[in-house]
Amino acid sequence: MSSGKAGSSVLYSTKDPELIELMAVARRLLVGSLLETHTSLAGLEEPVTGS
Repeated sequence: MSSGKAGSSVLYSTKDPELIELMAVARRLLVGSLLETHTSLAGLEEPVTGS
């Protein structure tokens, strides 16, 4: 694995396609988990009443 910086971004590269797939799967799992959490928290919101 190698890395470099371009402006404010850090770039990584690897020659191992399995590592690339592993990172893609990890990203999908994390995004799915965040979406579930967001949905759960949205269900807890109470509507604002004008009393």
